[in-house]
Amino acid sequence: MDLYFILIMYFPKGFVVAALLKGLGLLLDIHVHDLQILSLCMLETRFISKGCKLVGCGSALPNLQVSNDDLAKIIDTSDEWIFSRTGIHNRRILSGKESMTSLAVEASKKALQMAEVEPDDVDLILFCSSTAEDLLGGAPMVQEKLRCKGNPPAFDIRAACSGFVLGLVSASCYIQGGGFKNVLVIGADCMSRYVDWTDKRTCCLFGDGAGAVLVQVCDSEENGLFSFDLHTDGNCNRHLNSGINHNETNLGNNGSVMGFPTTHPSFSHIQMNGQEVFRFAVKAVPQTVEASLAKAGLKLSDMDWLLMHQANQRIIESIAAKLEFPKDKVISNLENYGNTGGASIPLALDEAVRSGRVKRGQTIMTVGYGAGLTSASTIMRWDANRPRFYSLNIFSKRITCSNTSRTSRLISKGCKLVGCGSGLPNLQVSNEDLSKVMDTSDEWISSRTGIRNRRILSGNESLTDLAVEAARKALQMAEVEPDDVDLILFCSSTPEDLFGGAPMVQKTLGCKRNPPAFDIRAACSGFLLGLISASCYIRGGGFKNVLVIGADSVSRYVDWTDKGTCVLFGDGAGAILVQACDSEEDGVFGFDLHTDGSGNRHLEAGIKQNETDLGNGSVLGFPTTQPSISYIQMNGPEVFRFAGKVVPQTIKDSLAKAGLKLLDIDWLLIHQANQRIIDRVSAALDFPKDKVISNLENYGNTSAASIPLALDEAVRSGRVKQGQTIMTAGFGAGLTWASAINVLVIGADYISRYVDWTDKGTRVLFGSGNWLHRTATITTTTTTTLNRY
Repeated sequence: MDLYFILIMYFPKGFVVAALLKGLGLLLDIHVHDLQILSLCMLETRFISKGCKLVGCGSALPNLQVSNDDLAKIIDTSDEWIFSRTGIHNRRILSGKESMTSLAVEASKKALQMAEVEPDDVDLILFCSSTAEDLLGGAPMVQEKLRCKGNPPAFDIRAACSGFVLGLVSASCYIQGGGFKNVLVIGADCMSRYVDWTDKRTCCLFGDGAGAVLVQVCDSEENGLFSFDLHTDGNCNRHLNSGINHNETNLGNNGSVMGFPTTHPSFSHIQMNGQEVFRFAVKAVPQTVEASLAKAGLKLSDMDWLLMHQANQRIIESIAAKLEFPKDKVISNLENYGNTGGASIPLALDEAVRSGRVKRGQTIMTVGYGAGLTSASTIMRWDANRPRFYSLNIFSKRITCSNTSRTSRLISKGCKLVGCGSGLPNLQVSNEDLSKVMDTSDEWISSRTGIRNRRILSGNESLTDLAVEAARKALQMAEVEPDDVDLILFCSSTPEDLFGGAPMVQKTLGCKRNPPAFDIRAACSGFLLGLISASCYIRGGGFKNVLVIGADSVSRYVDWTDKGTCVLFGDGAGAILVQACDSEEDGVFGFDLHTDGSGNRHLEAGIKQNETDLGNGSVLGFPTTQPSISYIQMNGPEVFRFAGKVVPQTIKDSLAKAGLKLLDIDWLLIHQANQRIIDRVSAALDFPKDKVISNLENYGNTSAASIPLALDEAVRSGRVKQGQTIMTAGFGAGLTWASAINVLVIGADYISRYVDWTDKGTRVLFGSGNWLHRTATITTTTTTTLNRY
């Protein structure tokens, strides 16, 4: 479309600007496409001033209801003992052939039905759960069963009981900073699978369930998510956790590998210090409520409802009393369902909406808190306008946010990559080492994969240690202190705690200001999804320094007797610091994300569990062992075909959205899965082999760590230089694939260069101490917000 036509049609007084630009172009002898940067700056600002609103909700519950009296038959407790301490009478428990995925799908369908939105119109699915039924994520399975034909990206957010609020905030950021339109946020957990049913202090608290909300783009005047406040205190992680149990690698005296664990890690029973969690909640929740109100320029009296995570009625009542908020305006359904983890808030909201209590236009203070320890709050207005789902008298007062709102101010922001780092285990396992414990050889492995060595966690090493090492190196390169980090995204499918690994990383880094820290689970595409998420959180959420960590210990979940899979994987961690900047300095140009849940069967690691034992309607017993995770199952030929098809296409799509050509790219960095895949993709693109980054030979497939690990090695070796443009692409379980175009800024001080607007081949650096690598036709704004699909 012609630049001047865009200005005249879409902008007030655009014809004046068009005339000025036309004159400027004639004066400097510049063609229209040379001025594309200016038009896109305007379009970006206009888009990011969009708002979002909540337009539909739904929930789903298991069939089996377990009462306090039922529990009294198998443990030493009573209805009076439980109810007086928790406010809980009943809970729902998954049983028989029921699955958490089916509950999430049911809740999602109800939310879409209320919003009158088809599954094909959903362009992002956020599955907020700590207890997904696949090690590599639950979102793709939900996407498949919803039959979303457009292959929208679908991935997990793991943040325990605060997960759903973090999902809502994320949806807002993806809409305002990433160009998404309909974001389905699902909160679902099956906590019953991870409790000790002989411990009456914890087992009586939890239930299973799912809830969903559809968040939709709207004009800024209709914005229905006013502000948010997020915090994590990793020092308190010990008060509520569920760590992994695993065997250590067995090493021979000569340094070779003599054996591997024959059983998989499993998560321990949920461990909770109830008194400490109570104290934390009563202190942290009022603080986060006041912070969200201040950011929105609102008062507590402006709130129609207070909706907190449904953990314990005594906590709910203590916080309401501390805030002096009317009891009849506090939403609670804890009595009937118990603590359902990430599902508790959307489940309670859906029940309140469908009963007619919450009416259209009413404002809700929503607060989550839990493992991490994490606290999160957001102020939202209920905007669903489908009267048939409500009782009479559906309309209420409409609160609008003041001009001091955090989200209403954040436009024209960009982001840049300013530091990278990596961490690796000490133990190197070669193909020759593997040949001593299985029927294989160096030639067999390297000819099929390109891999000769991999690093494996051993002894007392931990994935958290690797992540912290990588993060420190990235911060050191960026010359940023841990206290200046205001968001940590831990991209991993294999954390060392059921509730996520980010809080432990935050604790070890020593971030004293308690920045929010949570996990993104999307297997081998996880790091790219984290990188793109960071750009959305900066552009749409006001964050300044986002630490993105990709880390996985896949060696713990492979079958070391299966040479078809075990030879592929290694362990490692990589990190990048993404920093806010002016839009003119933007260093993340374009992205493309997709998930095809129907391909999930080709690469998965599902859970194995015992079914609940039922008799005459009462509960006679529960599993005495925790669910275990199956070995990673992979259909290699199908994954190979999948990657060879989708990766070249997603790269082309990202280039088109950024207005770039492959010739503008200095380096191609693909997920390090198999050298034959890397070679096939570069050949399909006709991209020079010497410009393809690969370290697969030495480290194998490190899943979410592979891209940042390879990038860090290329940067520190001097191959990738400041100002160079990198096309990154990830693919893997889900099946999910993603691509993004990035520029890495290294260090603090750089030589300024100046734009020669008559030379479209010139590399351009902007401003003192800041630079970008551009040609005159390369856009410097977030073009992905314009044409994401």
